[in-house]
Amino acid sequence: MANSSGGITPLIGRVLMSAVFLIFGFLKITTFHFYVGMAAAKGMPLTTLAIAGAICFEILGGLAILLGYQTRIVSWPLFLYLIPTSLIFHNFWADQGALRAAMMTHFFKDLAIMGGLLFLAECGAGRYFLGCVTSGAKTVLTALHVAAICVAAWILFGGAFEVLFRWTDKAASPDRALCRGSSAAMNPR
Repeated sequence: MANSSGGITPLIGRVLMSAVFLIFGFLKITTFHFYVGMAAAKGMPLTTLAIAGAICFEILGGLAILLGYQTRIVSWPLFLYLIPTSLIFHNFWADQGALRAAMMTHFFKDLAIMGGLLFLAECGAGRYFLGCVTSGAKTVLTALHVAAICVAAWILFGGAFEVLFRWTDKAASPDRALCRGSSAAMNPR
């Protein structure tokens, strides 16, 4: 059987895999309070900073996977990011009924994504990727630059989100309390 890594199949795979990270990264922006509340209900410290970091990881990592930029390197932080995400947020063994089934689905979906990320880490982006017309010496941003930008954005935007959302919370409606860590709202049993 011929190797298809030179064809369009790896590009299609990257588009499909990046969709999960990009969609949920942007969803975390539009429903920021909900995700901060969910993180608080799971007992996470510094929830605003954690969710801001998750947004950075998901959007920047998703874009890198989509574009094929430093795919072998970017796949590792995303893989490692999914370990605590799966264990903390999709811990189906602690739930019952329909919630248990839903969390089990999410947990094993994360394992499948992790498998795809390991494949990307080993095999790379394929024939079509952002840096395909440049040599390694001419690449403007290295993976270390991207990682440093992610960490800086996590710190800076986390503080900005904290200030912004604390300011907007003063005018929040009472039904927003459901999005701020009510464990009854997070785990209806």
